[in-house]
Formats: sequence, C-alpha cells, structure tokens
Amino acid sequence: MTTAAEANAVEVARTYFRRWNCQENAIRDWLIPLNLDTNQGYAKEPVVNSELVKQRTVLEKRVAHVHRLAAESRKRLRQMRASNQVREQQVVIS
Repeated sequence: MTTAAEANAVEVARTYFRRWNCQENAIRDWLIPLNLDTNQGYAKEPVVNSELVKQRTVLEKRVAHVHRLAAESRKRLRQMRASNQVREQQVVIS
C-alpha cells in the first residue's frame, strides 16, 4: 500500500487507521443524498436507522405543535374580528 522501499508496517497501518474515519465520513456524506446509506442486516432486510427515527419523531412533534398553534391563532383571529365588528357597529350607532 506504499511505494516506499522500506516502510514500517506499524506506521503504515496507523496512517490508514487515522484516515479511515475521514474517508468513511466523506463516503457517507456522498451516499446520503442518493439514499444509498441503507444498512442491511444478516437477514438481508433493511435495518432501521435509530438516529433518523429519533430526529423524525422530534420533527413530527414540532410540526404537530405548530399546527396546534396555528389553529389556535386562527380561532383567536376570528374571535377578534367578530369582536371588532361588534365594536364598529357600536361606534356607528352611537
């Protein structure tokens, strides 16, 4: 794995092990947008990525919360508009 005439096998191994994490991250980052980062188990079935499941759960909770807030805000806006119309009618009558 080297072109050196004399190479220390331990040093060559250490060099490769140090580079391994960087290479793995680069490969992983390249595969994710292509949706090729699926792990296969021994049964040749896709394995669930627990980290993605956790992130998805958190995001789904956030989306549900935002939808609840939006619904409450729309309801409050309708109430305020109705109240405003009543006040406008009272001003016109007076």
